[in-house]
Formats: sequence, C-alpha cells, structure tokens
Amino acid sequence: RIEAHMVAGLRDVAANVAEHIKWLDAEIRKLQDEIDDHIDRHPGLKNDAALIASIPGLGATTVARVLGHLG
Repeated sequence: RIEAHMVAGLRDVAANVAEHIKWLDAEIRKLQDEIDDHIDRHPGLKNDAALIASIPGLGATTVARVLGHLG
C-alpha cells in the first residue's frame, strides 16, 4: 500500500514538473519574441544584431546576450 501511494505521488510530481516545464518554455518564447521585437524597433540594435549574427555559430540567443552586455 505504501509503495502504491508513493508511485501515485511520484506520478503527480512528474506531471506537475512537466506542466511547469511547458509553462517555462512558453514564457521563454514570449521573452524571446519581446527581445526580437525590441531589437527590430531600434535601427542601431538591428544593425548591430545583424553584424553579430554574421559570425558563424552565433544564433539569436547569443546575439541578444551580446547586445545586452554591450548596452
């Protein structure tokens, strides 16, 4: 009986964790969209982003981080 309750409890925890991960993924997508929109609205940032993105191996996340550090 105790084991059955533990297994059921673990399933509940796993389901909660999976749901939270889905929520976090959605929040990350929203933030990325906001960052992309911000860069697009500012010509200087957009130009800098294009220059940084031209470096092989650097993607949108790295570009945004570099721009954030440069100010």
